Amino acid sequence: MKRYILTISALVMLAALLAGAALANDPEMVDPERTLGVVYGAQRATEDVPLYRLARPSEELFISAYDLARIFRATRSWNAGARKLVLRIESHSFMLTIDTRVVVGDDEPVLMRIPVAYANGSVMIPLEFVSDILTPMTL
Repeated sequence: MKRYILTISALVMLAALLAGAALANDPEMVDPERTLGVVYGAQRATEDVPLYRLARPSEELFISAYDLARIFRATRSWNAGARKLVLRIESHSFMLTIDTRVVVGDDEPVLMRIPVAYANGSVMIPLEFVSDILTPMTL
């Protein structure tokens, strides 16, 4: 009986190790590279938002659509079949498509240097979108 328990324990430990290795090698799972400090007005506390580097040796950083929507209090509409995300921030609308560099902001196409990506179960948006497209349109 002890032999069976030891065998089962060994199999469970082996399965856990293999599952952990599979997750570690998953190309869609990416750890945060650094954080971005976000300072809000008096009603919201300051926070650090994770930024991701999806490909090495690229220096490009990405922010998840979830974090971006939360920061700007945006609404999100996701069409999985078309792989499109629409963000609505105040009176502005931005349509982003996975694996494309074109963002349509208020019906005007804008070309980014790198495409929108999908990783960690989330749409990942190049930080360039925030600095070069979103900020000028919403300020």
